[in-house]
Amino acid sequence: MALREFRDEKGTEWLAWDVPPGREYSQARSRGERRVSPTAGYRPERRVLRDRRRMQTGPGLEQGWICFQSPGEKRRLAPPPPGWQTAPDDALAAFCNAAAPARSRT
Repeated sequence: MALREFRDEKGTEWLAWDVPPGREYSQARSRGERRVSPTAGYRPERRVLRDRRRMQTGPGLEQGWICFQSPGEKRRLAPPPPGWQTAPDDALAAFCNAAAPARSRT
């Protein structure tokens, strides 16, 4: 994972790092219930049981992306351009200008 710091033409300081594509995990070993005898007073958990081992990404992000972050905003460029880790700062600023604003998670 590369991490870069640069300033754009307006003087704004940015951090840029790459986010790799999601890992592929194997299927769970067993989908069946492992408990065979009921336990007295047992109450199942209320949380939703789902496979939490894999985080879903939005369309177009399957190959990873570059995250650009300044004190005031965050942007995302997907897929990462080849050689961005060693590109000069002005090229990195051009990539940042081409990046889409990232939505807030809250």
